[in-house]
Amino acid sequence: MAEQLWNDTNVDASKWQYYRARSAAREMIQGSVNEQYSKLWEYYAKIKRMNPDSSVIIKCSTAAGGANPRFQRLYICVCALKKGWKEGYRPILGLDGCFIKGYHVGQLLTAVGVDPNNQIYPVAYALVESECKETWLWFLELLGVDLELNNSHGIVWITNKQKGLIDAIREMFPHSEHRFCVKHFYNNFKAPHRGLMLKQLLWGAAKSTTKQGFTQFMERLRIESEATYLWLADKDPLHWSRAFFKTLLSVTCYAITCVKPSTQ
Repeated sequence: MAEQLWNDTNVDASKWQYYRARSAAREMIQGSVNEQYSKLWEYYAKIKRMNPDSSVIIKCSTAAGGANPRFQRLYICVCALKKGWKEGYRPILGLDGCFIKGYHVGQLLTAVGVDPNNQIYPVAYALVESECKETWLWFLELLGVDLELNNSHGIVWITNKQKGLIDAIREMFPHSEHRFCVKHFYNNFKAPHRGLMLKQLLWGAAKSTTKQGFTQFMERLRIESEATYLWLADKDPLHWSRAFFKTLLSVTCYAITCVKPSTQ
């Protein structure tokens, strides 16, 4: 953009002048960010028309008197994706959330599965005002209806212990398995506990298929670093070690790395 302006007019401008000019041009073509909210219902109708039986939920908040509704949340679960998950995919769902970048802040909540090639399979997502127990309960309730998770036995949730999510899963799906993504678990582990040996012992304990093997790795960890052992011993192995998973649901926690999409 700067090179084009210089070649055409022999005039230079500051970085912020280019930024404002680009923003003004984008607004002329696409409309303002605020105007985009008025097109949500068109988006809703388009999804319903192109993929019938999809779930599109728009929640608005209203001020006193009920005038001027304000966008609050959006939930989308495309019919083809939820049908595919119910008919042929493993009962594994990874949950994650990330900040939305742009003029209007918020959180993007996602639910993904694993396809036969061990690749990410998107199932549903939601835009919410913040990441907390209330918004996770709202998202999980809608997801449970779409995927018909009336009986939560046999379902495995893989998360990064997001804010409010542990309690939300326990409340909505009390009989399901809740496991932590060990890749994210290790990211929290490595800051105060550095070293290749500690890393290998952590992963060894996570991938152990027997309780005896898990105990052996933990004892080696105690010898290597008492502080690291105490830190890890405080974490319930039911959530992160394969040795404690139910046999029928024996899926390693690192099977899914929950995706955090970058949203503009």
